[in-house]
Amino acid sequence: MKIPVETVLKQHLQLREDSCFASAHELIMKIHGKVDLSDYPLQSDPDNDRKGFEFSWFLSQCGFKDEPRQRNTCPEAMLLLETELSLGYHPIISLCSSTDAGPGFAHAMIAFLEDGHTLLAAPRLNAPGSTIIKTSDSRQTEQWIERTIEYRKPKFVDILTYAEKTS
Repeated sequence: MKIPVETVLKQHLQLREDSCFASAHELIMKIHGKVDLSDYPLQSDPDNDRKGFEFSWFLSQCGFKDEPRQRNTCPEAMLLLETELSLGYHPIISLCSSTDAGPGFAHAMIAFLEDGHTLLAAPRLNAPGSTIIKTSDSRQTEQWIERTIEYRKPKFVDILTYAEKTS
């Protein structure tokens, strides 16, 4: 049984600064009703911090499989997000920065639909009730992604899609 995205976002926390990817995976499984709203099975272990998209085992345990991560330009990302959302999924996206000196910063968000618009959400660190960072519509989401990756190298969006296991 799916739980409304807004309900989950109001209750879910990102527990530590570096647990955003673990938090995003928990968030989508809470929306699909696979994890209790008060549980933090990934974030409860600090060793899961900074692991990025390395939670295939967790998705599998919850009855889902992840698809190969895709690197996209902004228009490709919007098309993929809208396709996945139309199927009832909430892809995890990561906008990454890098520098000539090496790796930079990444932050995970989920995509969801509201009134037919593609929006992004990222739980804020230890801030229940104020967990939604969202754009107002699909075009603003696309503009936000474009502006964000414009200043980053390389200019792409990482997207992890997933689907329910059929067997």
